[in-house]
Amino acid sequence: MYENFNFPATTPNPCVEYRVGRNLSEGCGNHSDSGYCVDDNSACLPSPEGTDWKCICINGFFSFNSSCVPVPESLFDDKNISLGIFTTDRVVSISKSSTKDSEHYFNFGDDVQALDTNNGDCTLKTLESGFGCFLNNTGIIVKIEKFLEDKLYHVIAHVTVFIGPEKAKVEDTLGISFDIQTIRENQTIILADGIMKDTLVTKVDLVSYETSPFLFGDVSYFHMDSNGIVKTNWTISLDDHDPKLISKLFITYAYTDLFIGIVVYKKEYKMDINENTNETVICITAPNVDSTILQPHDFVALQSNGSVVVQKPFDYETIKEYKFSVFSQYNGQNFTTDVTLNIVDQNDVMPSFTSTTYNFKAIQSDFSTVVGVVSASDPDTVGSLEYNITGDSRFSISPSGVISLTNAQRNGNATITVSDGKLHNQASVNVEVIPVVTNDTHSQFNFTCEVLENQSTGTFVCNISISGYTDYIFDLPDAQNFFNLNAENGQISTNAKIDRETKPSYNYSVFAKEEKRSCKFASIQVQILVKDENDNPPLFERATYVGTIKEHSANGTIIQLDHPISATDRDVNSVFTYNISGDAFDIDASTGEISSLKVLDREGKEYYDLILGVFDGVHATTSSVRISVADINDNPPILPSTTFSIPENASVDSNIGQLHATDNDKNINAELFYRCASEYFKINSTGMLKVGRELDRETINHHVFNCAVCDNGKPSPLCATSEIQVNISDINEEPRKKNDGKVFSVPETSNCLSVWNMASFFEDDDLGSNSELEFRILSKSTNNTIYVLVEDVNDNTPIPSEDKDFEIIFYSGECKSGGCSKLVALITASDADTGINAELLFQEFGGSAASFLEVERDTGLVSAISQPSGNGVYQYTVIISDKGTPPLNATTTISLNVTILKDTGSDIIPIFPTDKLVFNWTENVEFSAPFIYLKNFTTDETPSSVTFHTPNYIHADFYLDDNNTELFVNTTALQIKQGNSSFFDREKRALFRFIVQAKLSQYSMLAELIINILDVNDNPPEFISKTPRVVLIREDAINGTGLDVSLEATDIDEGENAVIAYRISQEECGGVFQLRNTKDIYLNGELDYETIPVCSLTIKVYNPNKEEMNSVTKVSIEIEDVNDNAPIFNASIYHIALNETRTEDLNKKKTITVPQFSVVDEDSRQYGTKGLRLSIEEPSMCPVLVEKDRADDFTLTVNPGMELDYEKKKNYNCTLIARDGGGKSSTALLVIELLDVNDNAPESDDVIQIEILRSINISHVIVDFINATDKDSGNNALIEFAFADTSGAYSFFAINSSSGEISIAKNLSKLQVDSAELYVIVSDKGNPPLSTNVTVKITIIDENRRPFFNQSVYQVEVEENTILTGLLTTVTAEDWEKNETKICNCTYSFQHDDDSSFYTIKQRSGEIYVTSQNLRYDREVRPVVSLTVVAEDEGGKQTRAEVRIKVLDQNDNDPKFVEDYYQFEIYQEAFEGTYIGKVLAVDKDEGDNALTMYRITNESSIGSNYNDSVIVINETTGELFSNGSLNIGSVKDFEEIVTVEAFDKNDSLRTDRVRVSVTIKYNDTNQNPPVFNLSDDARSKPINIPLTTMTEGSHIFQLTAIDVDSGKDGQVVYSILDGNAFNMFHINSTGAISLRKKVTFVGDQTINLTVQAKDQGVNAKSGIVSLPLTLRGEPECGLSTTGASAAEKQFQTYTWSLLGVTCLLILTTGIAICGWCRSRLNAKKASDIHDDSSEQARMFGLKLNPSYGAGLPQLGKFLDSTNDNQRRRYNYRIGSVGFESSTDEPEEFDRRRSFRPSMFDPTPSQAPPPLPKPRNSGAPFIPKPDYE
Repeated sequence: MYENFNFPATTPNPCVEYRVGRNLSEGCGNHSDSGYCVDDNSACLPSPEGTDWKCICINGFFSFNSSCVPVPESLFDDKNISLGIFTTDRVVSISKSSTKDSEHYFNFGDDVQALDTNNGDCTLKTLESGFGCFLNNTGIIVKIEKFLEDKLYHVIAHVTVFIGPEKAKVEDTLGISFDIQTIRENQTIILADGIMKDTLVTKVDLVSYETSPFLFGDVSYFHMDSNGIVKTNWTISLDDHDPKLISKLFITYAYTDLFIGIVVYKKEYKMDINENTNETVICITAPNVDSTILQPHDFVALQSNGSVVVQKPFDYETIKEYKFSVFSQYNGQNFTTDVTLNIVDQNDVMPSFTSTTYNFKAIQSDFSTVVGVVSASDPDTVGSLEYNITGDSRFSISPSGVISLTNAQRNGNATITVSDGKLHNQASVNVEVIPVVTNDTHSQFNFTCEVLENQSTGTFVCNISISGYTDYIFDLPDAQNFFNLNAENGQISTNAKIDRETKPSYNYSVFAKEEKRSCKFASIQVQILVKDENDNPPLFERATYVGTIKEHSANGTIIQLDHPISATDRDVNSVFTYNISGDAFDIDASTGEISSLKVLDREGKEYYDLILGVFDGVHATTSSVRISVADINDNPPILPSTTFSIPENASVDSNIGQLHATDNDKNINAELFYRCASEYFKINSTGMLKVGRELDRETINHHVFNCAVCDNGKPSPLCATSEIQVNISDINEEPRKKNDGKVFSVPETSNCLSVWNMASFFEDDDLGSNSELEFRILSKSTNNTIYVLVEDVNDNTPIPSEDKDFEIIFYSGECKSGGCSKLVALITASDADTGINAELLFQEFGGSAASFLEVERDTGLVSAISQPSGNGVYQYTVIISDKGTPPLNATTTISLNVTILKDTGSDIIPIFPTDKLVFNWTENVEFSAPFIYLKNFTTDETPSSVTFHTPNYIHADFYLDDNNTELFVNTTALQIKQGNSSFFDREKRALFRFIVQAKLSQYSMLAELIINILDVNDNPPEFISKTPRVVLIREDAINGTGLDVSLEATDIDEGENAVIAYRISQEECGGVFQLRNTKDIYLNGELDYETIPVCSLTIKVYNPNKEEMNSVTKVSIEIEDVNDNAPIFNASIYHIALNETRTEDLNKKKTITVPQFSVVDEDSRQYGTKGLRLSIEEPSMCPVLVEKDRADDFTLTVNPGMELDYEKKKNYNCTLIARDGGGKSSTALLVIELLDVNDNAPESDDVIQIEILRSINISHVIVDFINATDKDSGNNALIEFAFADTSGAYSFFAINSSSGEISIAKNLSKLQVDSAELYVIVSDKGNPPLSTNVTVKITIIDENRRPFFNQSVYQVEVEENTILTGLLTTVTAEDWEKNETKICNCTYSFQHDDDSSFYTIKQRSGEIYVTSQNLRYDREVRPVVSLTVVAEDEGGKQTRAEVRIKVLDQNDNDPKFVEDYYQFEIYQEAFEGTYIGKVLAVDKDEGDNALTMYRITNESSIGSNYNDSVIVINETTGELFSNGSLNIGSVKDFEEIVTVEAFDKNDSLRTDRVRVSVTIKYNDTNQNPPVFNLSDDARSKPINIPLTTMTEGSHIFQLTAIDVDSGKDGQVVYSILDGNAFNMFHINSTGAISLRKKVTFVGDQTINLTVQAKDQGVNAKSGIVSLPLTLRGEPECGLSTTGASAAEKQFQTYTWSLLGVTCLLILTTGIAICGWCRSRLNAKKASDIHDDSSEQARMFGLKLNPSYGAGLPQLGKFLDSTNDNQRRRYNYRIGSVGFESSTDEPEEFDRRRSFRPSMFDPTPSQAPPPLPKPRNSGAPFIPKPDYE
């Protein structure tokens, strides 16, 4: 920080004692010699100005608010905003229009203070220009200097600032992403009402980091996806509001900054409104939307709350429709709703007559005379006008205003009243009766005639002539349509066939003049009755009936039908006789009631389709009935025994296998549920067997248990039980350690990666190879630590010392006696092994010195046992062996230079008193230097000049000083060997021994120096094994049980220092363990796993003479749990509430949890809570079953096999069983309370029938109450009543919702029906409510019975495009008179509808005329026109019929393609005939007029890549196929375009065209054909098929074809191409060939079945295989040669040969005669042959079947002369195997005469084969005749 500070530093003065504390920025003297800095993190440093020393913040801190605060690590907080695949620090969203010159401020973090604003820098790094950066004291400003495009811009700002007086430099970067948007503004959307679900509303441009866009506000109707697209959630309709909304505002927000206002409005709004009403609300506009009304008048007004109301009543008679518009505006956007009000007329104007007084005249008569017609009108449209006449009782008036006067003998006056139901008016009628002049009065006559229907024209009816009268004439000319009246004689005859069913009687008036010339005439009333003839067949009321019967019902059980069987006949007094087909049912001939004739079994046959017949004596009619046999639970399930296998490591809930139970019943009786009696396994409701608890093959390897399956049948389920076996397969599990606490030793020569002899430490209970152990020491640590002690192997040979030369001086006479011993040398060697393998033995081998030397076996000391013979150099060879097994050895030879001196006696002074020198030193005592003064070991007489040497000493533990008199310790070697250099450690080496040689001038002497290191108690005893000690003991172990643990310890000290003792120094096991025999641990108490599952002992081993010398080991004791605790529930009783089961809930699975439930088991593993499994005792009797049976995941489900009906039983007690893995269990009570579910609909009478008078008073009660009950309880049993409808007949009645009381609501005189059926809904108040219907049939009694049409529909057919005029048809109604029918004196009219305006109907005759001059019938627009005709009798009763005009089609429409353009693909490699695609054109006409054909036009070849057309079309289907090779060598895709024309088959000028593009693709993915996987032997060796023993469906052979392609290119479909005679064989989708149809024949026959396997690729490829089959038929003629003698066989051979020759001669003669006759016949008929194919076919009977035409030369000649077209007409194909008839009707197949012998020949010859020769065993078979 202060690199440029050049202040002259002086040496600080450490002697300044009086310095004062200084604060920040205060002077402190050079090097703090005048003061010290008291603030934390401050120091006395040169000031930044370089003038003095001040208290300044140290590096990394800066001064702020009089303290040193840390320099911030960064300038900006909260970085790393994710933008999809990259991150940034800041995101700025800005509108595109606001980018130029916009400034964006980014604050520094709160830790950034005290900036130096004069310094610092901000630079930008970006790929785009137009950005600038500036610093201020709180952050940076980034300015955009130009308009930016709408995309994401990334800018990196690099900022450098200096903080505080210290000018602490801080650098940081800030990544900024500018998201430039174009529509990131508030939006207003206007939508029309009825907008559909998922309609696009708008799009919100999202910022790149907005990865989870969302809306809030009115979001129930809208949603926004990840792309910012806003769509509707469902169809928005404003019709759900009353009064109706015509606009509604939805306010939503995208994120928090974008407002979207969505207005939904109606473009049009229509409403019916009653006239004379005021203040009625018409509609409502949305609040916050400015609206106003645009209207021609001020009838409506817009209120401040948005409601549009009526402010001025409408008058229907003035205005019938009122229109206005509501203009609205929201956020500057306008929309308009057009409102149309249909003014509904009210009855507010009285009707008025056309005149107040009517004057009529009538001729005097004794009969009823029509005197005139009055007319009234009512501007109202509601109600109907009714006339009434009062005053003179002779007057009557019809509903249409026709006034009649009976007994018109005098004048009359009356008052007529017209009423519209509410208001009435009156007028007067005056009738003047004009008397008849004398002799001009007329006579009245009556005739009744009869005629039989269906008689021919001109049949005599009757004669009505009256004497003296002539000129008979009908008063109505229409009578001539049916009858002819002879004017002269009054004879009536038929003018047409009379149909009684059309009109049963005719009434006419006939006038006749008196023959005298006078004014007198006769009025003859003629009634012609049409007598019935049985000319109409009976008709069933229904085309099909449906009935049911329970299976196993007794004979004679009545079938329950959906509708009773009944028939009608338009004839009168018809008597019906019913019959039924089949032998299983009978029908009552008179009533039609069907009953059973035998006991039925549904499993044998489920339904019967029968023919019903009815016969009226002449005619018969049929219908059909399907009788279904209803299933009952009569078949128990079938559950086969099953064996499964599952690995032992399968997890709980793993699937084991599916139990496949079957039940021959159906529906609920076949719904199965399973349960198994096993502690280890469970089963779900579908029969999937699952693992229920942990498995262990080593414990149980095979489970056998029973599973039961029950159906859900009623009244009680049926069950079946089967044995299930589960084999537990072995899984290779980890071996177990057997010898915890011991060290594993391996030889040092072992392979460290593979150790094979550790089996004593491990055991494995697995099977086979899983139990074979392989050991390896891994370089990486594993979960368990195994301590491996590497044992020494004797693999090193001793290495002798290299010092082998010695000098020996003998003195003459020294060992003359031979008993002396003289130390000569010490042989040493080293061995790299350890232990016994390093201990050495020495053995003499030989040498020249062997005669006088010996070597000590254990030490290698060489001594002289005698004196050598003389001076010289002697050799001595010693074998050095170690103690290993086997021992290794080496030899060494030492050289001894022997000098024998003369024994001078006094000259020889003994230097050492003995040849073994011993020196003791205590370990751990620091030794001195020198260590030993060797002269101390010499005798007193030894001269001081003696020197010492250490010959052959190789260990270098000691060395001699330069004077060779003092022995020093080699501290360097000691440090290396013992780790210290000042004292000896006995435990590392307790003994040192080597040879010391003392030399004098004339002789020397050797001695062995032994240095003993004495022991001190400096080592604590140690346990031999260092491994953790873990031992297992069962909690039920008895006292005295010892723990299998080794506590062996050693002490490397010796003597008393190595004496050890044991003690338990610390324990956590409750004092139940003690030591026995000093080091064995045994149990002395009771164990409890649940109290202490694991504990530990600390064992101390120590020296009794020095207890502080000790060591400890920890023994961890795991208590092995035994199953000594039963499960414990947290409560003895549990309560659950369960809804009773409804029918619709039977198949719904519901999971139930038990509140506050828990169960524990203090044991562990499978014996504890983890191993608990819960079940229910007697589950079939409990409403719930266990779904999940674990203690920590316990749920129940409803028992599907039990009916839970609250009305039958309200509470259940079930026993819960908790059982652990060891078999201990506990129980708890589960109390189940059923809750009532509204599952019972109210019960009531089905039908209530009453009769009432039409004149009954309003409010009169016609039904006092409806008796209804409900089996449920509470609200579910509360009942209320309501009508099913409120319109029509219902509006005339009222019902009390509480009691069902029904009363009259309106005057019944306005109800134009004679009977009414009211459906009363009886419902309860459950949720959801259930209901039943009661039908109230009301018969309204009236004197005037209603007229009727004898046919409800009049059918009229007209040609399309026809303009009709004049009479269309006539309708006729009939009426009742004294229980007899007659032609109704009705007034006919149309019921108002859209079509009736084009037609008129004659009020009196019912004739319907077409009145429109421009009415054109177009079938495609209206195929059927329907008119409703109303007939009203004189009493005002009405009836209706439909006139249905069916428009017959004309060919007036062109075919039209359904697509404007077609595009297909095909590969160049496609075969000829490959399907490309299909075009479709539709003709709106129907039938033959809609038949469309296709062709490819000539213009298609323009621009083609081929010389010929390679694309052809099927002219009838529009399917396109390839027509040749498509491969032109192109290495890329190219396009072929054709034009397809569709034309009308019956009018080829009616056409349409479409362009079809076919892309010819280069690469075909279908590269491989299917290949049959069939051996050569199977291809050549026939498969024997014994047809006599096989049944239809029997399996024959399995073929498999493999296609290595993928997708559809590799999907194979099989088919039989050839050899499938009589369609005997079938091949399915898997290639399995089976027998489809059994054919009986004699002998054997070998055939070849050709099978194709074809893939489904675009360019499909196929493979073909020929499969030889030998069909084994019945034995020939029933004869057998088996067992016959040779003579008998020879006789049979000659006999059959003779018979064969005879038959051949007879057959040849017959054929010759037949051929000659046929040729003569053909010659005669040859002249009659013409080109028509059907004529030729009839001539020859068969359609040129070569097998049947064999041997007929004339027929063959005809075949040869027939050209190709004729052959196609005959459908003839050379080699055909079919029998084809020459006519359209199929020929009966006669196997005896028309069998083709070569039909099994896969390659039939081209010419017709000859007739078969006499049969032999090798000839083709001939089928047996089937005379059935």
